Amino acid sequence: MFLDTCQQRHVSVADLNGQVYLRARNFLLSLPSLPGRDIRFEQEPRNIFGGKSARIVRSLLSDPKRTWRQADLVLRAGATSGLVSRIVTHLTQQGYLKKTDARRFHIVSPPALLDAWAQADDFARRTTTHRFTTLNADPLRLAKTISSALAKTKIQYAFTQWIAAWLRQPYTEPPVVSLYISHLPPQAILDQLGFQAVGDAGRVWFHVPSDEGVFRETRGVQDLPLAADAQIYLDLLETGLRGPEQAQALRDWPGFCLP
Repeated sequence: MFLDTCQQRHVSVADLNGQVYLRARNFLLSLPSLPGRDIRFEQEPRNIFGGKSARIVRSLLSDPKRTWRQADLVLRAGATSGLVSRIVTHLTQQGYLKKTDARRFHIVSPPALLDAWAQADDFARRTTTHRFTTLNADPLRLAKTISSALAKTKIQYAFTQWIAAWLRQPYTEPPVVSLYISHLPPQAILDQLGFQAVGDAGRVWFHVPSDEGVFRETRGVQDLPLAADAQIYLDLLETGLRGPEQAQALRDWPGFCLP
C-alpha cells in the first residue's frame, strides 16, 4: 500500500521484499519483489487479548481507575516496551483508552474492555487442563491442602474459576477446585494428595497456561493466591456448572477488579 502510494506520487522507494521503484528525469526503474519474499509490516496486533498481549489488558483491568504511563505497564505486565506501545496505541485507536496528556492515559470504560476480552477469549486454546478425582469433598480445605503441597515446590500456581470467585464474592458453592499451574507436580505429590487422573469431570482441575502472565496480578485471600478478578470472570464464562452465574455475581460485586 505504501509503495503504491509512492509510485502514484512519482517518489522513489524500495521495500524489504526487494521491490524497487526509482524515478528520475528520463529514467525509470521498476523491479518486482524477490522470489520467496513476503515481508509485511504489521500495523496492528493480530490479537490484543492473546499471549503476552493479554498481560497488558489484564494489568489495565486490575487497576481500572488508574492513570497509566507506558513505562508503568512495561514493569507491571512484564512485557516489552515495543509490545506495550503497540497495544496501547491500538486500544486508544479503538476507543478503549484515552490520553490525558502526551504520556498518560486511562481506560474509558472498563466494562467495555472486559466485554471485548471475553468475546475474543478462547480458554481451551490457551490452556491445557488435567483433571483429577479426590475423596476430599470440602472445596476450601481441598484448596488449602493443594496450596500447602505446592508451596513446598517451585511450581507457580493461582486459583481461578469457582473457588476463586467464591472466595472473592460467594454465590454458588464451588463444584470444582481449579487453578493455574506452571507445570504438573511430580507423581509423588499427586499420590500424597490422593489424586487420580481422569479424562473428564473430576473435582480438581489443573490448568497449564500457554502464557505465564496469568500468574501476574494475583492476590491473596485466606492465604490462597487467586488469579486477577477479570481473569477469574473470563475463566468461568464457558464452564457450565453455574459458572456463568458465579461469574456475573463476581462482576456485579462492588469490589470487582479493584486493587
